Amino acid sequence: VDLIALEATGGYETLVAAKLSASGLCVIIVNPSQVRSYANAIGRRAKTDEIDAQVIAAFVLATKPQIRPLRDAQTQALSALVDR
Repeated sequence: VDLIALEATGGYETLVAAKLSASGLCVIIVNPSQVRSYANAIGRRAKTDEIDAQVIAAFVLATKPQIRPLRDAQTQALSALVDR
């Protein structure tokens, strides 16, 4: 696996992304609005987990988003405080 792409889901993805990244895997979190727009553009309007996974993979292949390191624990904690 070269890259694992996850949709942002209101913060629920952060634990999974952190665990995968800590295991040495390359993880990217994509904007779900952009993925949905891409799905509509290619005519994939149905939504199932399998279809969503295929659309996310196609989106990443087509757009080649910039891979950035995930925020460290201290930065995440500060961000959570700012959000509150």
